[in-house]
Amino acid sequence: MIIVIDKTAYYEIYSNAGKKICENGEIFWDTDLDNPIAVNIERYRNGDYVETDIDIEPEETTEEE
Repeated sequence: MIIVIDKTAYYEIYSNAGKKICENGEIFWDTDLDNPIAVNIERYRNGDYVETDIDIEPEETTEEE
């Protein structure tokens, strides 16, 4: 489910199900509680952002030497 955090002038949104959020059917975002995306309120209300069935990409880790 998409979780909305109201920042008054904009929303921050993320998927609490570990799924990508799609913007306008073209751009896919990996989001979580620690990494939400900022979106225009009207665009969100118009349905420009939807949760997909695609799992977010796991973060790549690099080994420190």
